Formats: sequence, C-alpha cells, structure tokens
Amino acid sequence: MLCHPPPAGGCTITKQQAACLRQPEAAEAAGLRFLCRRDYTLKAMCDTTETPPLSDFFPPPSRAPKPSRAALFSLIYEDEYVVAVHKASGVSMGADRWDRSRERLDDALRSVSRRRLFTVHRLDRETSGVVLFAKDAETHRRLSLAFERRTVKKRYLAVIHGSPAWKETACALPLVPDGDKRHRTIIDKYQGKKALTRFRFQGGAGNYTLVEALPESGRTHQIRAHLAALGHPVVCDRLYGTEKPVYLSSFKRTWRGDPLEERPLLARLGLHAADLTLPYPQGGGELSLHAPLPKDMASLINQMRKNGPSPTVS
Repeated sequence: MLCHPPPAGGCTITKQQAACLRQPEAAEAAGLRFLCRRDYTLKAMCDTTETPPLSDFFPPPSRAPKPSRAALFSLIYEDEYVVAVHKASGVSMGADRWDRSRERLDDALRSVSRRRLFTVHRLDRETSGVVLFAKDAETHRRLSLAFERRTVKKRYLAVIHGSPAWKETACALPLVPDGDKRHRTIIDKYQGKKALTRFRFQGGAGNYTLVEALPESGRTHQIRAHLAALGHPVVCDRLYGTEKPVYLSSFKRTWRGDPLEERPLLARLGLHAADLTLPYPQGGGELSLHAPLPKDMASLINQMRKNGPSPTVS
C-alpha cells in the first residue's frame, strides 16, 4: 500500500490506507511514522533509526462532551418536603459500582438544589421515568415506610418481544438479585425473595407488544426478570434478552425505505416508570406523579398504534 521505496519526501496515502496502519503492531513492524497535513492527507515516512510512539501522531480521540444537566432529568414536582424528577434513560441513580465515570442523578440534583436530598427509591440506569427524593430525614423515613408497607402504587410501560397469549397475568416468581456472573436478578424458588408483578396487555404490532406493568414489590430488575421468565423480555435489554434496536421496518409491512439509511425507533431499554402514587408524607391525601413518555418510546408506540391494534396509553 506504500510506495516502495518511498521517495525522499515520503508518499501520500489515502485515509483508508492510513487507517490500516493505525494498528501499533503493523506500524512498528513497518518502521513508519505519520505526518498530518492541514488538508487531512497523510504522509508515511521511513525511519529506520527510531520510531516515535504512534500516539505522538494520532492522539486518542477526546471524550464526548458530558450531557447537560437538563438532559439528565426534568422537574415534575417540588415543595418544601419532596422533589420528583423525570430521570432520563442511561443515568445512574448514584455511584455505579462498575463504572465511576457514569452520569449520576444524585450529583446532578445536588448541584442544582445546593442541598442534601434523600433517595427514597431507585430506577435501573436504563429505565426512564418518575423518581422521588425527600428533602429531610423525617420525610425520608415516612416515605420509606410507605414503600415498605406497599401503600405505593407504581405503574410502568414496557415494550416487549412477542405476542403474549394473555390479556392480563401476574408473575410471583421469587427473585435473587445479583445472582449470576452477569449481575442479573435470577429466579430461585427456594432462596429468592417474594416478588409480584401484574401485567396488562395494551396493544401490539408485528412481533412487539406494549404492556402495563404494576409491581407490588420492589426487587432489583423485577419487571425485567419477570417478563423474561414469561418468555417476553423487554426490547433492547442486553441482560435479559437482546440489545438489538427496534426498527420500523421490523413491523411495518408497507415499509419501503433504504435499509442502509434506516435509523432505529428505539435503541435503549423499552421500560418507562410512568406513574407513582403514594400517601403525602405530611398527611392530607395522596401525591400523584406522572412522567410522560420520552420522545423515543413515544415515537415507537405511535408507530405501533398506526401499524397494529391501537395501544391504549394514558
């Protein structure tokens, strides 16, 4: 691919050829170094005496800029006792045990509120939706008791693989969190903790179905593990199913686009915490919180509605 022997001034190569030489082993074996020109052509020069490190000429790409605080969450409700936000998919609730560089919701909120907030419950990093925080220890205690006594109503929307034979069902398989090498929640009838999730069919298109999930307990990955056990994992779930994105062409029969140009409707976990209803911590009725569907899930469900029996989404 290079000129043999190269002229005194070197030889110009294409970017594709240069890409092949960016492997350190190949470059060192060939005794090559690269000079970048402003017009983005590259010169390969022979250097039989000393070969500088390849990183001198091709520094590692800079990291993508961190998303803005506004991209991590949006405010749903706030008063002197609590604050509720709509968490974006891909944002960790707190410190990630496996990757400390991940964006954290608690840090983002702390930088905005300038005060300590108490975590009441959690969502998986990949799940979007309602998250509630307490502003003081006493409110945190009361809200935690409400979750412990199961006086909290939680409603999720999930897009799943397959077409269930049921319109409504309940899964009560006991669960063990972090039960295998992939840190998944596993089914264990003997050592698992009690867990119950109710599911309602909402509509479908092709090989995808929208369901409403109503968990009555709060185990880690409960909805995802229960749906996988029922044979209908959540779409784009790399742990319990497949992370393959959902494309319009996969369920729209009249689709006539270019397969090479098609972009996925959804490329992240198809699970959203839509509603949270609980007793108000200071008494005096219920606190009802709602997080609208994110743009990607809303787009997918809208296309499912157009190309199949209409999903009933509120």
